[in-house]
Order: sequence, then structure tokens, then C-alpha cells
Amino acid sequence: MNRTRNQQAAALDRQAVFKGSCAACHAEPTVGKLGEELYRTGCAICHDAENRAAMVPDLRALKHQTGADGWRQWIADSRPGSMMPAFAKAHDGP
Repeated sequence: MNRTRNQQAAALDRQAVFKGSCAACHAEPTVGKLGEELYRTGCAICHDAENRAAMVPDLRALKHQTGADGWRQWIADSRPGSMMPAFAKAHDGP
């Protein structure tokens, strides 16, 4: 029930994961982390989850190549047409 409600909230506002009680899992644990530690803490929670939602891609099995600039843009500004939140402070990310 909570998962469905959370997915609906994210569909309406993809920045919802950084607000209210969602921030406790999606933002606060990432503070001060970089690299692999940051991925495990902030990205894997969705992208490597055992019961990963269908709309969340498995980043280890992408069918296209993505360079460093592409990753930076997707992470900072989000991905158009997706529920991926924008992590840049300019978009109210952490």
C-alpha cells in the first residue's frame, strides 16, 4: 500500500523522494558520500532493489552506452519523461 502511494507521489512530483519522510531514505544517508559509497546509498536503493519497480531501469543492464557527461546530466537534471529525480540543488535536489 505504501509503495503504491509513494510511486503515485513520485509520478506527480519526481522530487518527492527528497521531501518529508522519503528524504530519510533517499537524501539524508547520501550526505558526504562520493563514488561507489554514494551509489550504494543513494542509487542502489531504487536501481538495485530486489523488487525494483518496473519503471526503474537496471543500470547494469542498459541496452545503450552512456558516457560520463550523459550520467552527470541525468543525475543533475533528471531524465526527460521519467520519474528519475533531479539531484542538482538548482532543481531542489540534495
